[in-house]
Amino acid sequence: MIAPPCKPGSADRHPTPAFPLPDVAVKTPMRMLVALSIVAVLAIPVHARSLAETVADARAGAPALGAVVVSCKGDAAVAVEGVARIDRDGHLGEDARFNIGSNAKSMLASLAGVLVQERRITWTTTIGDVLGKDIPDLDATVAHATLAQLLSHRSGLAGFDTGDELGKVVVDGDTPSAQRRAFVRQVVTRPPAQAPGKGFVYSNAGYVVAGAMLEHVGGKPFDQLMEEKLFRPLGMTPRFGSQVPAGVGQPWGHRLREGRLAPHDDPDPAIPAFLQPAGDVSLTLADYARYLREHLCGLRGQSTRVLDAATIQALHAPQGEDGAGMGWGHYELGGTHASVHVGGTGIFSAFVAVQPGVDRAVATVTNTGDEASRAAALALLRQLATQREPARRGP
Repeated sequence: MIAPPCKPGSADRHPTPAFPLPDVAVKTPMRMLVALSIVAVLAIPVHARSLAETVADARAGAPALGAVVVSCKGDAAVAVEGVARIDRDGHLGEDARFNIGSNAKSMLASLAGVLVQERRITWTTTIGDVLGKDIPDLDATVAHATLAQLLSHRSGLAGFDTGDELGKVVVDGDTPSAQRRAFVRQVVTRPPAQAPGKGFVYSNAGYVVAGAMLEHVGGKPFDQLMEEKLFRPLGMTPRFGSQVPAGVGQPWGHRLREGRLAPHDDPDPAIPAFLQPAGDVSLTLADYARYLREHLCGLRGQSTRVLDAATIQALHAPQGEDGAGMGWGHYELGGTHASVHVGGTGIFSAFVAVQPGVDRAVATVTNTGDEASRAAALALLRQLATQREPARRGP
């Protein structure tokens, strides 16, 4: 996960993540997906039923569970079942926004793709090329890490994916961009965990550094660039962060307290603003469908709206023997290749698979980070990603 939802200095600063695995499926996809598929496999074939019925049956004890299935041909099915808060009534609708955590890493990588198309930066542009003048004490080894290596977790930078690591970070600045620059300076002036390109090291810090590079060449904060160059052209209206208290009809995040699920009512953000390039986007499943369709169509070599098919294929292509692309991992689902990722903030969880060979992309979300609910969401993803017939939208 990016980080547990906690404040530095709090007694529960270092809780155990919902899974003893990072929230990127490229790291150990086989063990995660196979082990969890045993936990909660649906008994009734999805193709014989509506998506809403399937999601309702899969929900188990999660406060809410949602799913989207989309094809490049334009078909999309969305369903959300459950409540905003586990201690209150009130059914969530399809306008509910779920935080997808590190699944938004591919969105930052997509923004990078747009700027590459605009010739403002290249995949081989290094940290030193962009930030060297502003950070004269940049570590000489770190300086050689490229944009593609940062986005595929091959830059060698440390992970910063636990509360322990993040609790030691001191960031100054009045704006998130200023705080990111302070964080980046701390990261890139230290020796890396390993040399760039040597191998896979899952790194949230790498995405923050990449975000700082895109801000530099794009001339605006990364969230504004994402809005202008990716979200708005795709017809999306996501938000960054998870609002507490949640708005009317919007899901609250949940976490385990004394063995029971409870709403996360701490107003401090689960993800610090300076870390948002590593993944902190909240969106509706209809918006997620618009985004996933862009990638699905690009992988199939068909018409896209923002990113060229060649750019999308470059984003998904493995950058090393570990199979990690830029914001995507790789896995076989139902005998067909899939680009995959797993996201979580500790209080929200998300799973995604894009399957160009069968013209299908699937995502599942839940408003909690507990192990049982994540297992249900992942089992639902597997079920939807291996069905032979498309899910019906409703009865």
